[in-house]
Amino acid sequence: MADVAPFRGVVFRPAGKSLGRRMAPPYDIISPALQRDLYRRDPYNIVRLEFGKVSPRDNDRNNRYSRAARGLARWLKAGILARDEAPALYPYAIDYKVGRTKKVLRGFLCALGVEPYETGAVLPHERTLSKPKTDRLSLLRTCRANFSPIFGLYDDPRRSVSRALAPAFRKKPFLRVTDDNGAVHALWRLTDPETIQSVQRELSRRPVFIADGHHRYETSLAHREECRAAESVPGDRPAPCDRIMIYLAGMDDPGLTILPTHREIRNLPDFDPARTLEALSASFRAESVSAPRDKLARELVGEMEKAGRRGPAFGLVLRGAPRGFLLTPRPAALRSLPRGLAPPVRRLDVTTLHNLAFERGLGISAEDLARQTYVTYTKSAEEAVANALSGSAQMVFLLNPPKVREVRDVARARAVMPQKSTYFYPKILTGPVLNVFEGAGAR
Repeated sequence: MADVAPFRGVVFRPAGKSLGRRMAPPYDIISPALQRDLYRRDPYNIVRLEFGKVSPRDNDRNNRYSRAARGLARWLKAGILARDEAPALYPYAIDYKVGRTKKVLRGFLCALGVEPYETGAVLPHERTLSKPKTDRLSLLRTCRANFSPIFGLYDDPRRSVSRALAPAFRKKPFLRVTDDNGAVHALWRLTDPETIQSVQRELSRRPVFIADGHHRYETSLAHREECRAAESVPGDRPAPCDRIMIYLAGMDDPGLTILPTHREIRNLPDFDPARTLEALSASFRAESVSAPRDKLARELVGEMEKAGRRGPAFGLVLRGAPRGFLLTPRPAALRSLPRGLAPPVRRLDVTTLHNLAFERGLGISAEDLARQTYVTYTKSAEEAVANALSGSAQMVFLLNPPKVREVRDVARARAVMPQKSTYFYPKILTGPVLNVFEGAGAR
C-alpha cells in the first residue's frame, strides 16, 4: 500500500512575517492577473519557480523552465532557500472559514512513493489532460524539484494517524502565514523516529486517494520512467525521482471540505428560455423558487440542500427569468442512465446533470464538455446566479457539493468522476516546503 517517507525539505530562510509574500496558491488556479500580482509582491515569490511568466522571445535554451532552474540555483546559493538538516514529516494545519463556519484541517507533508495506478497503492478519481502534463513534465525535468505538494487522502476511521501526529500540533510552528482568503497556514517539523515509523506503519496498510494533483502525479510517473530508462538511477533502491511531495489528510478529518462547482452555459445556438425549460421537463420536475435578486442564490442553495437529502437536486436560473427553479430528476429518467457506468459514478449528482440535462435536454455532448464549448465553471453560487440574471450567461446550474465517501467509492471502483466534479478546500500553499532532489539546484 502507500509508501510514505520523511524528506529533507527546502524552506525559505530566515523565517519572518515577510514569508507570507513569498507564498502562492496552486499553479492551476493562478490567473494571469494573480500571476502578475505575485511577481510584484516579492522578488522571491515562489510563483517565479512554480509558474513563471512566458515571454514571446522564449526558445529551447531560455524559457519559463530554464529560468526557474536558474532561479532555484541562485536562491539556494544565496541562502534564500536552505535544506533542512534532518529528514522530517511536516505537520500542516489550516485554520479557515467556509461561510460563517470555522474549521481546521490537519494533515502533513511527506514524500510518497510513485507507483502506477494498477498497483492500487495510489488511486485517482478524475481524468487528466495532456497539455497540463506536458507543462509540468518540462518543469520537473528541468528543475528536478517539487515546488508544490499534491493533495491526498487516506481512510483512517479510527484516526490512528491523527493521534500519532497530535503532539506535534501542540508545539510552536516554524511557519505561520495567512493566505489571500484569510486562511492561516501553520507548519511544524516532525523528526522523532518512533512517531514517523508509527505513521508509516499505519499508512502501509491503506491506499492514498488523490484529491488534487492528478496531473502532477502522472507527470512524476512519466519522469520516473524516463530516469529508469536513462539508467540514471539504480534499479534496486529508491531514488529522488521515485517520490513526490504530497499533503496527506484523513478522509474523516472534520476540517476537510469539498465545495460544489457550478455550471454556466453560454453560446448555445437558438437559445430560448421557455423551450429550454420544456426540454428539461422531460427528465426533471421543476419547482419555481422566488426571492429578491440578491437573495435568489441563497434561497436556491437552501432548497437544493433539503432536496439533496433524498437524491440529486439542482438549481437552475435562466436568462431573463425573474426566478429560479429547483430541479429534481424523475425516477424513470434516473433509471434510464447508461448501464455501462460504474455504480459509484452512476449515483453522482454530476452524472445525472451531465447525462439528463446537458446531453438529453440541451444537446451538449461529452466532447463539448471536454472542449468547454458551452460550459464554464465557478465555485460561487452568487456569481453564477448574477451572471444569469444579468444576461452574461444563458443559464446556470447550481450543484450540491459531492461527499468525500463518493470520491473514495469512485476511486476504489477504479473509475473516474466527470469533469470538474470536485473542488477540495482549502488549497495547500505552494512555498512553505519544497522537495528539491539531492544534487539539484547546483548551477
